Amino acid sequence: MHAHSASRCGTELNTQTAFPLAEPPDLVIFDCDGVLVDSETLSDVIFHQHLVDAGVSISHTEASDRYIGWRMSDIFFDIRQRFNVDLDDNWLRKYRKASYAVFEHELQPIPHVEKAIRKLIAAEMPICVGSSGSIEKMQTTLGITGLLELFEDQLFSGWDVPYGKPAPDIFLHAASSMGHVPENCVVIETPSLVFGPDWRQKCMYWAMLTHWIHAVSATKASKYLQTCATCLG
Repeated sequence: MHAHSASRCGTELNTQTAFPLAEPPDLVIFDCDGVLVDSETLSDVIFHQHLVDAGVSISHTEASDRYIGWRMSDIFFDIRQRFNVDLDDNWLRKYRKASYAVFEHELQPIPHVEKAIRKLIAAEMPICVGSSGSIEKMQTTLGITGLLELFEDQLFSGWDVPYGKPAPDIFLHAASSMGHVPENCVVIETPSLVFGPDWRQKCMYWAMLTHWIHAVSATKASKYLQTCATCLG
């Protein structure tokens, strides 16, 4: 990173409390859904309908609040335990097909995210994506929104780690794979979706455990990314 950019970024971002580090991070890890692409609102209805069609007696609100941010393997296990319904690969194929059809026509990037990413790249800041979703899903959603080329092949999936969110495994995996120690990395996440309504307390606890998590609520994601872009500009 250029010295001028680093100094300016460090001062501005600390003032804005955007990064919990004395210096700019070595790596910025982006979650995908809700941070890079506005996919949750589009997939919620489809996800719930496919659960109901499979015989799962669950409300739309419960399905959205409980399972958003989860890995599919964890959802399958929980559905089996709670509802005695086995979701299989055929169910997953149908759900993905229906979701991707909607994404193709309606999916949009989160406002300001492309500008922020390009500013990070211009400042020689390493970036990657760490998501609960599969590599295929990330390639699809990022490809549709024109963001895939910005990350090249730096995509890391929760399918490849032992434990899904809220465990930090996916982010630890991304940091290690990119050659950085976690303490010098920052994660941009949507904790209100991952942790539920008491996300503030849980994220503070998570941050104390890992020393490197920085989280923003879904409603503040756009403002945060705009701040990053302005700071690095």
